[in-house]
Amino acid sequence: MGNVLKEIVTIVCIFPILESAKRHISSTKCKYTFVVNELDSSSCPNALSPLQADKDTNSNLESLSSQRIIPFPTGTNGQSTQELVTWLNSMEKQLVQEVRKSHIINTTLAKHDSELERAEIILDEYRSNFTSVFKMLRYLEQKITRQHEVSRNLDNKLSNIMLDVAEVNNVLSKKVPTKNGLLQDKEIKVQNAAKVNACSATTSEAVVFKDCDDVVKRGHKSSGVYYVKTTFAACPIPVWCDMDTPPSGWMVILRRKTADVSFNNLWQEYRDGFGNVVTDFWLGNDNIFLFSNQGHYELRVDLWDFEGNRVYALYKEFYIEGLKEKYRLHVGSFEGSAKDGLEKHNLKQFSTTDNDNDSWPNYNCAREWEAGWWFANCWFSFLTGQYHNSSNAKYRGISWNDWKQEQLARAEMKIRPSRLHINSTENHN
Repeated sequence: MGNVLKEIVTIVCIFPILESAKRHISSTKCKYTFVVNELDSSSCPNALSPLQADKDTNSNLESLSSQRIIPFPTGTNGQSTQELVTWLNSMEKQLVQEVRKSHIINTTLAKHDSELERAEIILDEYRSNFTSVFKMLRYLEQKITRQHEVSRNLDNKLSNIMLDVAEVNNVLSKKVPTKNGLLQDKEIKVQNAAKVNACSATTSEAVVFKDCDDVVKRGHKSSGVYYVKTTFAACPIPVWCDMDTPPSGWMVILRRKTADVSFNNLWQEYRDGFGNVVTDFWLGNDNIFLFSNQGHYELRVDLWDFEGNRVYALYKEFYIEGLKEKYRLHVGSFEGSAKDGLEKHNLKQFSTTDNDNDSWPNYNCAREWEAGWWFANCWFSFLTGQYHNSSNAKYRGISWNDWKQEQLARAEMKIRPSRLHINSTENHN
């Protein structure tokens, strides 16, 4: 802008032509050339009319590269050259002030532009950093999720290994019958507590327990056969107590691990129980009813496949009703790694081939599946089916549909006093 002040400006003022005359006027910063024509006062009004340029003069003006045409002040008729110079100086001062203001504004705008550019650069850096942080957080979240999954798998495998080791130790430490009531390595048939009237001489009061949890409380830690007597029975019966599955003291009511015992039985057999308490057996609906109703009990289901995987389902509330209600099943408060395979069987009555109580009218699920169970219409989880020593068996066998639909290698159902009610009683006291 400072160059404007140094520029020599030529201004041509044109009046009605009578006689032309050139006047040169200099101000403090600019040089002006005026072509002043003599005026014919007779043809001019009191105030000058708008000036018109001479055609010849216009042609000359067009050849000037740095000319400026500024309005001549009104009422200049008869003004002196000195007044014109004064006016021009005033105009130049105003121009200088405007130029300075413009320079200040331009400088300020330049600073603002520079600051805005820096702010945009910083904002882009922040955006880039935030993007990197978000990517890192997503990566860490995915990694933590994978670690949790690996940890859960390791916990399950470790639990299975510990249980298997405990079972191996139990097998290696099997003993012959002793006076404390522990029986091993024998074929011991299931007995119906409601039908045993003559108590065996080997089952004295010193070796008779209320249930397997009572066995633990009285100092026994080895899994095996013990004589237990329900509150509603006259004599004790032999049961298998699992002391290896935490928290120990489990009374096994069903075990499947071989094909030695057939489960394609009638109503009476399922009522009394059948099989060998040491190997494969069904404890009997009468016995399950008597034990599960002498207090609050919970049910645990342990399952194994042929690849060595093991899962469990725990129901903190469990009991079955008596003969009048066809041993109706009640389970609740589920937790575990096998998912709730008994949900669809809850509140169902027990069915056998000769006593159809399932939820499918005009169809006998027990006859179709060749075993007794709490059928709906028909199955969902089925632990009393035929045993096949292979996972790819085509015929219907032992299965827990929420975990695996194919044949399972082993299955156990066991009960003990419910910790849910024990804890609530302790808190209440």
